[in-house]
Amino acid sequence: MLPTSCYVKCFSLPDLFAGKMYTLLFSNQKTRVSGRDWFDFEWFVRHSIPLSLSHFVVRANQSGHLIEAIQMLGAGALIAGQTTAPRMQ
Repeated sequence: MLPTSCYVKCFSLPDLFAGKMYTLLFSNQKTRVSGRDWFDFEWFVRHSIPLSLSHFVVRANQSGHLIEAIQMLGAGALIAGQTTAPRMQ
């Protein structure tokens, strides 16, 4: 058997934290977050790993979740820095 070459994607810890935050906020399982995700989140926080906001925005934009969040909050509220969603009727 001969060795073969392959590419390996490497992510920085801030990028990994952004990916975990994306999973926690936009998981397909809306009612339940896995214990492993909470453990990983706690590990990043405990070790003071900064969150790569640019990586988070790219992931949320690729999936369409960023547009949904902006529409839900309203662009004006987002620009003004308001973080609470409007009440659902």
